[in-house]
Order: sequence, then C-alpha cells, then structure tokens
Amino acid sequence: SQMRRQPGSAFKTFAYLAAIASRRATPATLLLDSPVKIKLSGDEIWEPQNYDERFRGRVTLRESFERSLNVPTVRLTQDIGLRRVVNTAEHFGFQHVEAVPAMPLGVGEVSMRELTTAYTAFPNLGERVEPFLLRRVTDPRGKLLFEREMKPKKRVADANAVYVMHTLLRGVVRRGTATRLKRYGLGYVAGKTGTTNDYRDAWFVGYTADMVTSVWVGFDRGAPLRLSSSEAALPVWGAYMSATPHTASNPKPPQGVTFRDIDPESGMLWQDGCPGPIREVFLDGTAPTR
Repeated sequence: SQMRRQPGSAFKTFAYLAAIASRRATPATLLLDSPVKIKLSGDEIWEPQNYDERFRGRVTLRESFERSLNVPTVRLTQDIGLRRVVNTAEHFGFQHVEAVPAMPLGVGEVSMRELTTAYTAFPNLGERVEPFLLRRVTDPRGKLLFEREMKPKKRVADANAVYVMHTLLRGVVRRGTATRLKRYGLGYVAGKTGTTNDYRDAWFVGYTADMVTSVWVGFDRGAPLRLSSSEAALPVWGAYMSATPHTASNPKPPQGVTFRDIDPESGMLWQDGCPGPIREVFLDGTAPTR
C-alpha cells in the first residue's frame, strides 16, 4: 500500500481499454509500428522505442498489445487523446495520473494495491472490488467482536468494452509476453506483464474468475534487475497460482459484443484465400463490413 513504483506495460491495459470504449479502435484496427517523434515542452523531442528496438510496420491492435509494443501504443493514445486515457485510469481508482505522452507506457508511479484493485474489474466485467484485510474478528468463545460491512462493487467501465479487453489480456497468455505460464498449467488465465526502463521493475498482474494476483520483483532503491517481467515475475506468479486454489474459468460474453472471422494482415473480414482466419470480438456496430 505504501510502495509506489512505475507499472510499466501493466498500465497499457487502461490505455487500450480507453481506445476500445471510444469505438474508434477495435482489436483488428491496424496500427503503425514505425519511428515517431513527439514534441514535448520547449524544444524537446521524444522518440519512443520498443523494448527490442525493432519496428514491424503495420500490426493489429491485438498484436501490439499482446507483444507489448510501445510505439503503436503511443500512436494510438495520441489519436484518441491522452485525456480519455486519464479519465479511464481515474475511474479505475488510480490517483495522480499525469497527461504526458509517455503516460500510457506506465511511467507514473502506482502502489501494488492500486494496480491490483484496478484489475478486479476485468473478471467482474467492469465492476471494481474494494480490497480489505479483515472480514470478521471473534473472541475465543466465538462471540463476534467485529464484522466488516461489505461494500458493493463499483461500476467503472462498460461490460462490453471490458470483455473485449479481457480477450486481449487472454491473448497475452496465449500468444504474447506471458506464454511462459503455460508451463505451469495456467494457459487459461489472463493478465499483463510490465517491465520498466532499465529493467528496474518487473510486474505481472493476472486473474482468474475469482482471484486477482500481482507480483512485483525489484530492488528497494531501484537498481536495475537486468531481467524482464517474463523472466522475473512470471515464475513467481506461476508457482504461487499453481499451488493456490482458484476457479479456472473466464467471463461469458455479454450481449453487446459480436464475433467475426478476420484476416490478420488487413484487419478486414476473412474470405477464402486470405491468411488466418482469426476469430475476433468487437463491440456491436464496430466490426468491419468489407
């Protein structure tokens, strides 16, 4: 609750959710992964880089998120507006979110409590759960001395947009930066890795139907780990969750989403002769029609 560190790419989830909820982007939207220059205050220019310092050209929004690409993320949030991302993050309970171009990459500091609480909205399709430590206290004879008043869940986002985001978080484990979890028999979970500049912080925040768990690995004074989140945080998360009872299921699709077969190279509807197909999910009315 007191430690505040950069969440890195674990914060991208809220930027992508803002884009999906705006209906200006879908998982099949094509983003450009190529050099970009962002003008900051004064004459300073920022040129964001991907972690592997490579550029891939056109990628789908899904591929960008699952591979945790920085440059398409920056381009996407510039397109939808940083204020939209800030508003989404604040609805999820984050405080002191600054509207700077690098904000979607997780450069602001958060506590583990903030980050974990925010992710409770994904298995609950947009309803955030407030965490607490004590449920009840009794004396040695069983007399009730204290019982916590259960607070209702708080609606922080539309269920349909959150479900689409959930499928992207599932994709991180199925094909993206968290595939290592399959070694632990946890290929059914969803979540997001987070690695910060100079490999100072390694995160994984993941969830099942009834459990959200966050792991952070780093040094108190911020010395570089020289390990990515998949190398440092995932083994801890995987070992813990494989030994902890939980429900291995996923949210069911709400009524406001549509599934279509998509050509992964064009982001358009699939037809015979195209690569794929990929079964993709969209908010009603946002699926491609050609």
